[in-house]
Amino acid sequence: MIKYILFVEICPKISLLYRVKHILNTDCLKSLYCKMILPYLNYACKIWGNNFETRLKNLVVLQKRAIRLVDKANYIEHSEPLFAKYKCQKLCDIVHLKTLIITFQAEYNMLPVNLQKMLKKSMYDHKYNTTSCTKVRFCRTKTRSMAISIKSVKLWNDLKIEYYKIKSLQKLKTLLKNVY
Repeated sequence: MIKYILFVEICPKISLLYRVKHILNTDCLKSLYCKMILPYLNYACKIWGNNFETRLKNLVVLQKRAIRLVDKANYIEHSEPLFAKYKCQKLCDIVHLKTLIITFQAEYNMLPVNLQKMLKKSMYDHKYNTTSCTKVRFCRTKTRSMAISIKSVKLWNDLKIEYYKIKSLQKLKTLLKNVY
């Protein structure tokens, strides 16, 4: 799935950005980035995005290349300020945001029954006065620890306590976009 996204979908779009970067201004280039590249990074990233860094490295590099093309920056320029300048999310932030949204939906029974059961089976509460986290089930292998059922609980537990009290999905999305 990741190789298909890389070589069939994103690489040709980045070469198009490279060809038109001298003709178009940065607003048009950002619009092209958001319409041609970002949908492929968003599509099902909650499934394939919780993966080993080495498997996602090529996607991250291509996303950085695309944001540099949008800014018409040099190929060795740091990409972190460019993401902040254009208010774009990096791939790891997109994955974390989507995974946390799935966890929120599981917490409030907004998912289909089968997915709900899978996530609820891996989350079980332990309520102490200091936290309102869920305990992560033991996983023997590193591959299993990357599964959405385990990773989502870890990300959920890393949130601040104020986020647990939010009942609206839209409000949670807004607050999380400021964090990620």
